[in-house]
Amino acid sequence: MVVVMGWCVVATAQTPQIWIDYQEDRAQGVIPELTDYSYAGYHFSEKEIPDVSDWTYFDVTDYGAVADDELYDDAAIQQAIDAAQASDGPAVVFFPVGKFIVSEDHDTNKKILVSRDSIVLKGSGSAEGGTEIFMDQSRVQNGHWQFLFETNTSAVSGNTFITEPVPEGAHSVIVEDASGFVVGEVVLISHKSTAFAEAHFGELELDESWTRLFGYGGGMSLYELHEISEINGSKITFKNPVQTGLPLLSSKYTVAHYSLIEEVGVEDILFTSDWENYPEDFYHHKDDIHDYAWNAVQFSHVRNAWLRNCEFRHWNQVMDVRESIGVTVENVVLSGKKGHASFLTRRGYGLLVKDCDDQVGQHHGPGTGYSGVNTVYLRHKMLTDQSIDSHSGQPYATLMDDVDGGVMDKNGGPYESYPHHGQDFTFWNYVHKASGPKTYDYWNATNRNGNTYAHPHFIGFQANDVVNQIDMGIHQMEGQRVSPASLFEAQLALRQADEASKPTIAWLSPAYGGQLEIGDDLQVKVAVADPDGTVDEVIFYFDGVIQREINAAPYNWGEEEVLDPVLFDLPGGTYPLKIKATDNDGNVAVDSILIYVGQAPTVAFEQPLDEVVHQSGTPLIVEAIASDEDGTIASVTLTLDGQEVSTLIEPPYRWEGLSELDALVSGTYVLTLEAIDNDQLSTTIEHTLLVNDFPQLSITSPTANQHFAVGSDVQVDAVATDADGSIVEVLLYLNEDLQRKETSVPYSWGERSDLDPDLFGMDPGAYTIRVTAIDDLGSESTSMLSIVIEEVLEVEPELQVMVYPNPFGDHLSIESVAPISRISLVNLMGQERRLSSYPEGQYLASVETSQLPQGIYLLRIWTHSADFQIVKLIKQ
Repeated sequence: MVVVMGWCVVATAQTPQIWIDYQEDRAQGVIPELTDYSYAGYHFSEKEIPDVSDWTYFDVTDYGAVADDELYDDAAIQQAIDAAQASDGPAVVFFPVGKFIVSEDHDTNKKILVSRDSIVLKGSGSAEGGTEIFMDQSRVQNGHWQFLFETNTSAVSGNTFITEPVPEGAHSVIVEDASGFVVGEVVLISHKSTAFAEAHFGELELDESWTRLFGYGGGMSLYELHEISEINGSKITFKNPVQTGLPLLSSKYTVAHYSLIEEVGVEDILFTSDWENYPEDFYHHKDDIHDYAWNAVQFSHVRNAWLRNCEFRHWNQVMDVRESIGVTVENVVLSGKKGHASFLTRRGYGLLVKDCDDQVGQHHGPGTGYSGVNTVYLRHKMLTDQSIDSHSGQPYATLMDDVDGGVMDKNGGPYESYPHHGQDFTFWNYVHKASGPKTYDYWNATNRNGNTYAHPHFIGFQANDVVNQIDMGIHQMEGQRVSPASLFEAQLALRQADEASKPTIAWLSPAYGGQLEIGDDLQVKVAVADPDGTVDEVIFYFDGVIQREINAAPYNWGEEEVLDPVLFDLPGGTYPLKIKATDNDGNVAVDSILIYVGQAPTVAFEQPLDEVVHQSGTPLIVEAIASDEDGTIASVTLTLDGQEVSTLIEPPYRWEGLSELDALVSGTYVLTLEAIDNDQLSTTIEHTLLVNDFPQLSITSPTANQHFAVGSDVQVDAVATDADGSIVEVLLYLNEDLQRKETSVPYSWGERSDLDPDLFGMDPGAYTIRVTAIDDLGSESTSMLSIVIEEVLEVEPELQVMVYPNPFGDHLSIESVAPISRISLVNLMGQERRLSSYPEGQYLASVETSQLPQGIYLLRIWTHSADFQIVKLIKQ
């Protein structure tokens, strides 16, 4: 635990060790411990936001908008936008000086939409005497935004899969097929699984109450957007780094095309709303009016976009950025009446919010959430006790950079979506301002709190009062302002300096993943250049061993066997090739690829299937398929959690009836298959197997084959438990039609006719009742029984005897309040057949009648009180 006392700031800023390490690691080509947050903002902050003065202008007053006339301008503004979007080239939708009014009604289907590249909404300034856009009527819906920037095409299309592990901070991925992608496009890396959550959080305990991380369809969501900078064979290189490690899991990581609009923006406008005049002060989650009635601007599926030099006065929610990459929000003021949220972002990469001032103290301060990646808040101003908002859903790699004000104990988000933040949440020169002492336990998995962060980093943390902090990551120079003042700007400057000075390497041949036959010779050709000097030396490594240095172009190896003998007559295998280039200033660049000599075998699991949960204590069958394109399979070996089960040398590759596989208890296991071919080339794959105690389930009412009178109401009761988890839901089916699900005990149906109408006043017939219980891992158990609804003949009301069914078939049931002594049947010939006698008396009798021929019978019933009754029956 670290305790920080208020305002203990050193006069001269000092350099923390983590920044020294960061620079040294980069210089050596090592991925640093500290995340590189510099890939944020418009064009990752490598370009200035454009001056749009020479774009084509579309003045909203030319399309019917009139400033300061108290009439609504929605239609005119949209017409101006539509005209701009129909034009060629970049366009500005311009608002002259004055007040424009939008939102004439409460219709949440209405909005002002921009859906094309290179459209900017520009006013005449956000200060007094500039442009004001006023949202009048509330549009109360979570998800409605009055101004929306969004592509009108399908966002995700086509995909391939990552085939090799990806370390955090890497810029490249290896995929099955890169042929459909092009340099410059944006792609989405996506995945969702519990295994990914466990890999991301490592040794940190994941509480079972965080239910969205677990079970069928659950898990941590990966949603990283990346700009392709190079494609070499099966290797795709990105401009921006992958910000979390991607170990190989049983379910794959997908890389897909992603559609966005780009070069869009908003600037120089004062946005206001009628939230100011709503007759209540903000109260969090009081109702949807307080939370969502007046929402201003949303960027959805945009790239290289901006919002700057604006003021938002009196808003429930100011701005939402989602499914977007490379967005800058700068020089924005929030003022007026306090509302729900300031800046929100989710499922995006590289939002930069810089030099903004929240003067009103929105309930949710600077925000991230739900798979948001590489979000940066730079020099953001907050009020005392205003909360930073990591809104759960496992965002990661967030930087609070030189942020002034606020606290960390009121983060939002539902408990089932915890934790609030994943790895690499960094606070750099953060000034904490609270009205009293604070204690933060950043990972308390047993108690709900408002700041569940995975090992957050604090460098240069300062506070105006005592702050107790538990379970941090990197923590250096508490109570001091550190240098550099801004981590983001320092990382950006260092990256740009590297890009302007380091040598560049381009592989001419072979391509990544190149395939050679056994015995082939290899030629390696690369192009190396230096942007600000000359290349001094280029060293080639083959399979981790230095081969030969070349000091001048061309940089070729493998042309002469005497110079590069290792590149001739290659044996089968997988070989890493590496180039290390050094320029005249001592700057070093390194790049690597892999090649394959000979066709390695292929192997795959036939069963168990992905995402299938195995029931504990039941036999497990493992089946594999293996082949070799240029030879034969020598063996396939199965291991369970690193222990060999057995090796098979010929198909079928099936493991069944083995003690190691037939008594697995609840837990997670790793199955591994290794296939080796006749060239001794091998391929290994893994499958994560989830073994679960399935729910225990029984129907306690009614009983199997129970008979009810026509018009009866039937109540169904069930008991469901789960030994290693929890019951999520229990479903009732009547004749395979779903009636209703229960999510908590008691699991009962038929108590209320409005909920279960089919169980009331039931018609005659045979019915199947099926109850299915589903646990938190998606495992199901089912219990079934049948009941019969029949016509019932009532005999002599004073006897209170019922006989059913009538007509009857293979059985006959008699119920009596008085004890029955004897039963017989008489046919129309006068022949009597005694069915049963009951010396002790019986109130319920069930008689087997399957041997009786069809016809009409008289049923005689005697009770112990000497009462006697005859009933006419028909045998079908």
